Amino acid sequence: MYAKNDEEQLELISSVVSRYDDLASPELRDFLDSYGTIGMMSRLIKSAEQKMYEEKRKYCEEKEK
Repeated sequence: MYAKNDEEQLELISSVVSRYDDLASPELRDFLDSYGTIGMMSRLIKSAEQKMYEEKRKYCEEKEK
């Protein structure tokens, strides 16, 4: 996969990450490892995990209503 700049690369990465239910899956980790520094990938993963947690919390709150 080819990305012209950082923004396109991040869009590509986020598109792939959004398809995974399990952010700890070995396949996803391998994909992310191929894209750059550990620090950048760690921040992306942490951000995605936080977003998924917030969405799940909202879903549960709505379900309780």
